[in-house]
Amino acid sequence: MFEKILLPLDGSELGRQIIPYVAQIAKALGSTVTALHVGPSEAAATAFLQEAEHGLLWAGVPAVDSRWSAGDPAAEIARHAEQHECDLLAMATHGRSGLNRLVCGSTTDRVLHSTRLPMLLLRPSDHGAAASAPLHTAIVPLDGSALAARALPPVAQLARQLGLIVELVRVVGAPALAAVHGESYSLSTPIGDDEEAAASAYLEAASAQLRRQGVLVAWRPVRGDPAERITAVAERTPGSLVVMSTHGRAGMGRLILGSVADEVLRASSRPVLLFRM
Repeated sequence: MFEKILLPLDGSELGRQIIPYVAQIAKALGSTVTALHVGPSEAAATAFLQEAEHGLLWAGVPAVDSRWSAGDPAAEIARHAEQHECDLLAMATHGRSGLNRLVCGSTTDRVLHSTRLPMLLLRPSDHGAAASAPLHTAIVPLDGSALAARALPPVAQLARQLGLIVELVRVVGAPALAAVHGESYSLSTPIGDDEEAAASAYLEAASAQLRRQGVLVAWRPVRGDPAERITAVAERTPGSLVVMSTHGRAGMGRLILGSVADEVLRASSRPVLLFRM
């Protein structure tokens, strides 16, 4: 799993915050890492690409190289990933929100919706390296759907190879939404004991499946808005990695409607690993 990791870098300090996570994963999995910069000047990229390459090698990554390319960043990143048969893309995203982001998008957004590869994404923190704690726990949100459950097999493999604890989370009692004159409003809904009991039974069954594969696993149902509660669990868990599967729909409809995965990525300071299904 993850034999070739592509690490696009823009040269910024914020963009470099994903490097420690890439190093931990690549060292444990024996992956090759390629640091890539897309920009107008190869000379300007040389110094920080070499710095990233040396840092990854020093951290124990077995094979590292760096490349420069000119052109449209999103298109070049996707092209390089396909041409060199990479199986994981790791990128920092500045996590802009609001109409400007929806209309203009970003390099990360465009890459995210032009490739089917798994993506390790991080919204950089103002706290810098202090936020880059070694990965310790994989937070896996499940909603009872077959799509969400597809994350479990790769999570099991990743947990064994990285020595991670897996924590399964299911959100219950999410508020219903109503639209009035184009505005969305939250409607409180009662949470019954049956709903929480069903969620607990589902999580216990999924946990048993992972335990049979040699994974140390815990689970908990939580109440509230899915994105908010998933983010809260991740933020309170040192060394957490949120792992989710997503349809990866493209186009303006997806941008306007959003998704739980998108909201978690925008709100959390923890890395998010998305499997595109």
